[in-house]
Amino acid sequence: MKKLLTLVAVLALAGSALAAAASPAANTGFSREFLRAWIDEMGTILEWHGALASAIGTKYALTQDGLEPYQARAMKNLRLAQAAAKTDADQKAAQLIMNEYQKMKQLSDKYLAKRAILSYIELDTLKNDALDQSIIACGKSLGAMAASGQFKDDGACQ
Repeated sequence: MKKLLTLVAVLALAGSALAAAASPAANTGFSREFLRAWIDEMGTILEWHGALASAIGTKYALTQDGLEPYQARAMKNLRLAQAAAKTDADQKAAQLIMNEYQKMKQLSDKYLAKRAILSYIELDTLKNDALDQSIIACGKSLGAMAASGQFKDDGACQ
């Protein structure tokens, strides 16, 4: 839960970057339209992650039908972000956002597959899942990048 709250805080900082990009004097390298789409996509991935973590942590039935709306919304917002990418910085960041989406899809598919074979899933399994930790690190990196307004690939989303 603490990790999710940290990601929410990073998304709030990204919102500040969006406001700064609206200023004609700001030259962030990211277009305003792309930043808006980026923040929407990261929020959607955060919701998807939260739904997955909640289902695992509460032993709620983990089903494709339950997670599909989140994945579909994340795919739609990913496409919107890719379409909004105009500058070089936008294009580079869009690739990292796509990587984050792919990681989240892998994580979701992994636990849906475990559930399909009725495999037991520990309540705190995500805490020790390297893929989950990678998603969180990438989300923090993307949020910090959006907040700074400058493209910087620190490798967390590779």
